[in-house]
Amino acid sequence: MKKTASILVLAIALSNFGLVSKTLADRSFNIRSPRGNRVTLVITNQTLRNIRIYHMDFSNDGETFSITAAPIVPSDSSHTLSVNFQEGSTVVQSEYVDIGPEKTVQEVYCPEGFNQIVIDYSGF
Repeated sequence: MKKTASILVLAIALSNFGLVSKTLADRSFNIRSPRGNRVTLVITNQTLRNIRIYHMDFSNDGETFSITAAPIVPSDSSHTLSVNFQEGSTVVQSEYVDIGPEKTVQEVYCPEGFNQIVIDYSGF
């Protein structure tokens, strides 16, 4: 009985660890830009804990990338996101987006060549 209970507790602990580590990981998505190239969109777990993202999209010509977002916890100050366009591990262009206390739409200009966009929470 004691051995069975120990095994059950260990199994529950391991499954909880697996679920927690999965939910705290950065999220990545493979998308296509209007210019025809494949782009990996990475949203860090820090961003997901602090910002509710409603919509992200490229403009029709691929010149701009827009983000519609709001803070998860209402506050009077704005929150800042960094949007890094990368080619491999090299940052090609870095932009900052201020998310106001309510739902906000912000656009950033895209560089010519990139294959990854990393959205990270910079804080207040």
